[in-house]
Amino acid sequence: MHSAFLLCSRNVLQPFNKLVTLAKQIPFRTIKMAARHPTLAPAIPSFPSPLVATGTVSFPYKSMDLVKIALQREREYNDKIFELAKSLNAKTHRVSYLFQLGQMEEARAHLEVAAKEAIDLVSLEPPSKWVTRSHGTVASALESFICVRCQDVFFSKGVLAPQSEFSTFEDSEYLSGVIRFCQELCRYAIGQATAGDAGSVLLCKNVVATVQKKLIEFDFRNGPLRRKYDGVKYAVKRLEDILYELSLTGAYVAADVADERAAKKARTVSQSDAGVAEEKSNGGDDTDPSGAASASAVVTESDFDNIRTKLELYDSKREDVIKKTRDVQKLSKQAIFSLHRGQIETAKAQLHKAKGIADGIYTTYIDQDPGLRSGSYANSIEEYTEGVLFLLWLESDDSEICPIDVAELDGQCLPHDYLGGLVDFTGEVGRYAVLAASKRDDARVRKSLAAVLAVEEALTSLNLSGKYGKKASELRNNVKKLEVVLYELSLVKASGRNVTTAISADDTAPATDD
Repeated sequence: MHSAFLLCSRNVLQPFNKLVTLAKQIPFRTIKMAARHPTLAPAIPSFPSPLVATGTVSFPYKSMDLVKIALQREREYNDKIFELAKSLNAKTHRVSYLFQLGQMEEARAHLEVAAKEAIDLVSLEPPSKWVTRSHGTVASALESFICVRCQDVFFSKGVLAPQSEFSTFEDSEYLSGVIRFCQELCRYAIGQATAGDAGSVLLCKNVVATVQKKLIEFDFRNGPLRRKYDGVKYAVKRLEDILYELSLTGAYVAADVADERAAKKARTVSQSDAGVAEEKSNGGDDTDPSGAASASAVVTESDFDNIRTKLELYDSKREDVIKKTRDVQKLSKQAIFSLHRGQIETAKAQLHKAKGIADGIYTTYIDQDPGLRSGSYANSIEEYTEGVLFLLWLESDDSEICPIDVAELDGQCLPHDYLGGLVDFTGEVGRYAVLAASKRDDARVRKSLAAVLAVEEALTSLNLSGKYGKKASELRNNVKKLEVVLYELSLVKASGRNVTTAISADDTAPATDD
């Protein structure tokens, strides 16, 4: 029991003993001089002291010029398309308002102007084939235009506008506009029901129900279309409720009820008049306000079948790209881990394999359909770029950051990928610096900080926002972390001790019974 007590006491006191051991290693003269000469605050602070010398890292400023040009062109394109979208949005809202008031001539005059702006918007040439009109305001404006154009066709012909009316628009934009049109029909139907026009309400229900029947056949993935599709279901339910409420007032009689009444009437006539009664029954009694158009005739169903076929093919390609790019991203991450462990040749082999897979994906899918590049593929290329930057920086003895046109990045890395990979590269440099600091390698920590500062200097010339604004914030955090690491190393140096040997093997060994 006594031995156990001693063992427990030693384990409890061991951390305290280590602190005492460390304190003894601080030179007494340092403590004594500090007590004799207290630090006084100057009237004016000194200028900031640079932790590393500038210009010690070879940085590819020409590559940053390419990034800057690409960002500027994309920004100019977004500004133009955003202004066009705002103007189109305002005009389509005006058209919709005039339609609700029944001012058809004025509404159609405004619609002609909106149609010209819509063509200008979709015809605006992007700076590259990788840039799409995916801005939320643009999508909303095009959706609104398609909606009011569908309203115009509906009020003129009583049918849903076919896709041929919107040949310059994408399939997803047409579907979004049709879904919004279905929701607008509910508002129109309420006004017509108030006026006692049950026939127009029934026509609205036929259009929306047919659209819903076709949309049910789609396999929408999680996204805007999937969320908007729910609005069609609610529109059908609302229109059915309106018709039911009208039937309670006698303003609406369903077709099956009208047929039943006609059949009952036919049975009451004499045998001689049976043929005439049957003809009247089949010819459509005036009691049914449905109009001549059938539910299937008001919608061009083949349009939806063609769109569904194309979307299914696109989704299949997207799934293949996502599956294959996982290997690119996985190999790139593994290469970075290998570099941190000092396994340079292994990392090279992993990056070479990743590039081969990425090239195959590009040739098979991306080159034919540029829209597939965004998302998983772009993220994997960014990860690969980060690995290449880290590898070549280590091979240059921590003194050179490779440009965008090196052989390892040729053909795959776009300016946006290079920018993202460059910022992520600073995070790996920070981890590398922490490992060097644990070995008290002050020189390598300073080289790491110099590399990160060079990246920060280059990014200060870019007006970054959105996704890249967040990355710039991550870069500043990486700089701060490295500055703290250097500060802690300076404390170790000022103490005159080596922390790696301050706690000896005897200190870390488990306590034993004496």
